[in-house]
Amino acid sequence: MVRKLALILLIQLSVFAGILYFLIPWGCQCEVRHDVLVATVTNDRILSPPTNGEWQSCDYVAERLLAEFPEVGDRIYLSDSRYLLVPSGEVEKLLDWDATDEFVYVPELYDCDDFQFRLWGQVNSLPEWAGLSMGIIWFSDPAHAMNVFVDIDGNVWLIEPQNDDMFQRPPDCEAYLIVM
Repeated sequence: MVRKLALILLIQLSVFAGILYFLIPWGCQCEVRHDVLVATVTNDRILSPPTNGEWQSCDYVAERLLAEFPEVGDRIYLSDSRYLLVPSGEVEKLLDWDATDEFVYVPELYDCDDFQFRLWGQVNSLPEWAGLSMGIIWFSDPAHAMNVFVDIDGNVWLIEPQNDDMFQRPPDCEAYLIVM
């Protein structure tokens, strides 16, 4: 029951982030305020739709993720029946466009999980990118949260949304949960 409630909360947060994205006009100044956090982020560049992609079933995506992170077991949740797989260069183009990495890290307030949710929400708020095989991944050892995606060749990539680094699984990490 706790898992289902946590999953519902994750989904609601990502939907809320996507809704906010559409309510903010293109090219405006967005200001996020809190006692210790003030960040101004603009997004006045146009992002073209992904090219050279192919659609694959959720079973294929799950197989690729479980092959890379077998310790996740049944803690993988895929919300769609198919996903768009693109070359990793297309995701690099998306990361260059996105401004998530420009926010300020604040422990326990705006930290790794908030960065991963924001990037995931950005991707899902763009209709032509919403089917991308990207999601969120939580690690238990060491404790951390990032984004994950499967490319057109079936390679699994991790994205550190705090700095847009893209890399494959380091040997010293243990995944706990994947949601797409």
